[in-house]
Amino acid sequence: MKLYFTVVDILSATKFSEGINRLGFHAEFEPQYGRFAFEEQEDLIDELEMALTNICDEYNVNGYFEAEC
Repeated sequence: MKLYFTVVDILSATKFSEGINRLGFHAEFEPQYGRFAFEEQEDLIDELEMALTNICDEYNVNGYFEAEC
């Protein structure tokens, strides 16, 4: 399952990238969509989204999540 986080601007992308790198998360950035793609097991998606939401709050990142099965 994939979890996507789409950023609203380049500053948010930079801040989000810094935050996930600091915590050891890995994501592929898809510049054509302006989003980060996280591959995760379905039963862990909620925990991942919660951790990423904390990064967004801490770094004042603007964006939204989408999940794809």
